[in-house]
Amino acid sequence: MADVKLTSNQENLVKEAAKSEGFVDFDISANVGTIKGDNYLGIIHSVTVKEKNDETKVLHLICKSASVIDNFRGMMPIIKMFKRERDLYEIIGKLKEYQNEKALLRPFDGVAKFYGSCLEEKNETILMENLKKYGYKLWDRMTPMNNEHLSAVFAEYAKFHALSLAYKHQNPDGFEELSKDIKTDVFMDNDQENGKEKFEKFLEYHFKNGLKAVEGNAKATTELGKFREVIGQKFELLRMSEKAVITHGDCWCNNILFKYEKSNAPSKVCFIDWQLSKLGSPAMDLTYFLSTSGSKETYPNINKYLKIYHETLSQNLQELGCNPEEIFSFDDVLDEWKNTAWYGVFIGMMMLKIMLTESEEVPDYENFNPDDMNSFNYEAIKRSADFKQRLCDLIEFMADYGYL
Repeated sequence: MADVKLTSNQENLVKEAAKSEGFVDFDISANVGTIKGDNYLGIIHSVTVKEKNDETKVLHLICKSASVIDNFRGMMPIIKMFKRERDLYEIIGKLKEYQNEKALLRPFDGVAKFYGSCLEEKNETILMENLKKYGYKLWDRMTPMNNEHLSAVFAEYAKFHALSLAYKHQNPDGFEELSKDIKTDVFMDNDQENGKEKFEKFLEYHFKNGLKAVEGNAKATTELGKFREVIGQKFELLRMSEKAVITHGDCWCNNILFKYEKSNAPSKVCFIDWQLSKLGSPAMDLTYFLSTSGSKETYPNINKYLKIYHETLSQNLQELGCNPEEIFSFDDVLDEWKNTAWYGVFIGMMMLKIMLTESEEVPDYENFNPDDMNSFNYEAIKRSADFKQRLCDLIEFMADYGYL
């Protein structure tokens, strides 16, 4: 990877992180951290800190910064997104303090260590530990996950969601204070009428592409057309979940890392990229993840994954001092899933194509037009047949199980 030069603000963040870890006299180097297509909402640099007088003392960091290209910034609420991620690291830190008081057997620890941030315009930065340097790996985004990985992620989301559910139950005022600034999507426009118009254009664009992708499959075409007619109503109901938790929000495979010990099954799971986190149904994370990382072969195992989720959730809720049957029973999990699973089709229309896009096919930021949704067009990807098949499989699964 090519060397890069950090900005002065980024270098100051790295220096503060190094000092917090006991470094005294050290060198800093930075490299390009990802290939094109692996990250869409930030520029990733891999940073290494080395103590000059002790070659064994090394700190590995990820410096995530925002694009300065005006066209791209015109399409994305950049400052809100970086503030949201900064807020989430701080919120999770407080939830983990609460968790540590309870001495859980299997606590939630699926989050990178946060070292600091900068929210200055056009210099937005998040600094965190580099998990890849500590043995974590990404899944191949072109390939659906197997049962072991799907199960492990459902279990880790259960640990994460349990913290919200327990804290909210035991300290409702504290949870309200903790979550007051993350109640809405970062893309929500303060001008409601303008926001509705933008969202409708967004839906129209993605359903047009989705319907084009499933041409030739009568069942998928019919079901997606019917889904288009009711999606507005479904989004209104989605905002009314009584079991709302702090969600991860951006649950595709490139935001989930795995660590392995003695087998091909993951021993640890870690979530990154919290910019789209908000209060919402816990099933939003589950259906986003399954719809983008599952397959025709694994979708029918949904009850198995939900049982794994609930068993882990129940264990942690009990250890946190709550009654799982009162807080979030398995029937509650099934209800949330049934009422929210459709969200996975909405996400799948967007994300499956992105996941199947080769690095050289990813559009350049310079070509993005904030007033033209076609700036996001991935029309001629090499794996368009794979995209069509996976989207059809997803729609048929959701329709057959009554989720649409």
